[in-house]
Amino acid sequence: MGKHVDCTAARSDAKEPGLVCPVNFHPRDVLRGPNRKLADGLVYLAHAIIMRRVQAPRCEIDGFSPLCSIYLRKILGARNWPRVKRAALDVGLVECNERYVPDERSKGYRLKEPYRGAKWAWRAVEDTRLAKRLENWRASDRRRVWEMLKAGRCPVPLESVEHLWDNLQRIRIDDTIDEPLTNETQLAVELIRRGEWRLDVDEYGRVHTNVTNLKKTLRRRLSVGGKRLANCDVANSQPLFLGILFSKEVQKTSREAQITKTGGREGEGQGQGQGRTLCCALFGNPGNLREYLAVCERGEFYRRVGAHLDTDLDYDVLKQRVLAVLYDKPWHRNKVSQAMEACFPVVMAALREMKRDDYRRAAHLAQRTESDFIIGRCVGRLRREDPDLFITTIHDAIMTTAGAERIVRGIMREEFARLGVHPTVRVER
Repeated sequence: MGKHVDCTAARSDAKEPGLVCPVNFHPRDVLRGPNRKLADGLVYLAHAIIMRRVQAPRCEIDGFSPLCSIYLRKILGARNWPRVKRAALDVGLVECNERYVPDERSKGYRLKEPYRGAKWAWRAVEDTRLAKRLENWRASDRRRVWEMLKAGRCPVPLESVEHLWDNLQRIRIDDTIDEPLTNETQLAVELIRRGEWRLDVDEYGRVHTNVTNLKKTLRRRLSVGGKRLANCDVANSQPLFLGILFSKEVQKTSREAQITKTGGREGEGQGQGQGRTLCCALFGNPGNLREYLAVCERGEFYRRVGAHLDTDLDYDVLKQRVLAVLYDKPWHRNKVSQAMEACFPVVMAALREMKRDDYRRAAHLAQRTESDFIIGRCVGRLRREDPDLFITTIHDAIMTTAGAERIVRGIMREEFARLGVHPTVRVER
C-alpha cells in the first residue's frame, strides 16, 4: 500500500458514525458459541471493505479491496483479528485473494453473495472495547497527519493543506437527489451529509478527499453558502504535466552542463546517469517536445493520437488507452503506442528511458509535478491573495463557487505561463 496521510473528522452535530454493513448480514444468527463475541468484529471487517470501495475504488483488483493487516490488528486486537478473519471466511461473509506483495500490496478482501449485492445500513458498535479502539485510532490518526505535515514529511505545504481542510467543512450537498444511486454513491453522499470529511495526502503530493472521489454528476449537487460550484479544469492535463516534467528535466540538464563546462563547482558531477540519458534525445530534437506541448496546450492530444489509428475509438476509451501507454510497462506495445510513437517519437523514446528501471516512475513524477503546480503554486497563491475565497481541488482541477471561476482560472493561467506553457483551462458547471 502506498504511503499516505489521512485526516478525518465529523461535524459536532453529526450522528454517531457507527459502522456500515450489508443490511442482510446478521452476525449473531450465523456465529455459534464463543464466536458470537466476534459479531462487531465481522461488522467492522465488512465496514472496512465497503469504505475502501467508496474512498479508494481504483485500488481494487478484481473487486478485492486491499486492507492492511497492521491496521486491522490495531483496531480489532492482535489476538482477535485472526479469529475475526477465520470466522468471516467460515460464515461466507467475505473471501480473500491471499495476494500479498511486501511493501507494495496488502491482501485483498471482498464481500461474498448474497451480501455483495445487498443494500448497506449503519449499525451501532455494541462492543465497548472495539468502540474505544476505533475512537482512539481515529484520534491518533488525525494527530499523526498534522504532525507529519508540520514536520515537513509530506511533499505539499502545510498551510495549503490546512486551507483545503478548512474549506471542506463549508461544503453542503442537496437534501434531495433525483438520480439513481449505487450503494457506493449513496454512501459517499451520506458521508458528506453527516459531515464526515476525510483528506489524504499521498507520497507524491496528491490530495484525496470526499470530493475527489465523488461522481462527477453529484459534484453538481454541491454548494457553499448557497452557491453552486464551478470546476476549473485543465485540458489534456496528464500528458501536459508529463511534458512539463520533460521540459524541466531538459532545462535542468542544460544548466548543469553549462556549469560543468565553465568549470563551476555547483552541479559538478551532476547531470550524469538517467537524467542526462533521458534528455539526450530531447536535446537532439527539441522541436518534438515543443510540438508535444503545443498539442497539449490546444487540448488536441488525444485527437492527434486518434487520427493515427485505423479504427475510430470512443473518446473516453481512447483516453484510457493513451494513459495506459504513458504510465504502463514500456514493453507493452499495441496500436495506440505505435500511433503515439508516430506522432511524438522523441518524447516516447524519452518516456521509455524514464521507465526503464521502474515503469511506475513516470506516473509518480508526473503526479508530483501536478501537485507542485496545483497545491504548491495555485492553492498557495489563492490562499495568500484571497483567503476567504472557497476552493477545493480535484487533482488537476480546482473547484470554486460560481462567479469566482474567473479569479481561479486567471491565476492558473498565470502560473502556467511562468512555466512557459499556455494550456486551455475550461470551466465546467
